[in-house]
Amino acid sequence: MKKIFISSFIFIFLLACIEFGVRFYIKLENSRNTGINLKGKTYGIMRMDYQLGFTHIANTYNTTRSTNNMGFLNRNDVVLPEQRNIEDVVFIAYGGSTTYSYNLQQDQAWPNLFQKKMCETKKNNKDCKFSVFNGGHIMYSIGHSYKRAERDLPIVKPNYVIIYSGINEYSNYNFLKNNKDFDIDKLIKNEEYGLITKYNYWYLKHNLVLKKLIHFKLLIPLKRKFFSRNLTDTEKLNLDNKNNDD
Repeated sequence: MKKIFISSFIFIFLLACIEFGVRFYIKLENSRNTGINLKGKTYGIMRMDYQLGFTHIANTYNTTRSTNNMGFLNRNDVVLPEQRNIEDVVFIAYGGSTTYSYNLQQDQAWPNLFQKKMCETKKNNKDCKFSVFNGGHIMYSIGHSYKRAERDLPIVKPNYVIIYSGINEYSNYNFLKNNKDFDIDKLIKNEEYGLITKYNYWYLKHNLVLKKLIHFKLLIPLKRKFFSRNLTDTEKLNLDNKNNDD
């Protein structure tokens, strides 16, 4: 019994060392590649959400991204309305992977480039009054973005909102159609819109690097190798998006 206890303790200790070691490595690599100071930020930008399935949370990082004080994919934090200057102009951009821009570096995502371009119109970029906050989430449909905006807008109170959506609507429709809890044809007939698929990815429950490594480095390649022939184009697209999530 004692040997089992000691062996279990050593095993758990090694797993913990690997977990925190990998987190530290990811943090160093992210900071080195992006030039962003990640002090005070914790690992894992995605967390499970009762309404949306998952969402980005504040002051976190993953392999290529980091979030600000409200979970947007930006270097600059959100300044609340009561603390802003009268000349400040705030945008929020919502969308799916095309707004998240998973195949690019964070600063190369179009909302970040838009902010940079707006700032370049001013002589002194350091005192730029434009902020374009990136609210893009992989796999989000316009319904997801709408529900996220319902949370953000009363707090941030932006001057403008940009919605760049249209691709994930078909995926959202297919998932709802295959869900036994929904009669999608009846919902459309009754003009009940705005329903969303909750992408409850199993590896998000405990926010562990090890679970994500198993998912992305083991399960996804196996599924791609043995089951990709039987997947629809939509399912293949979803698989590609999930492989670039966190």
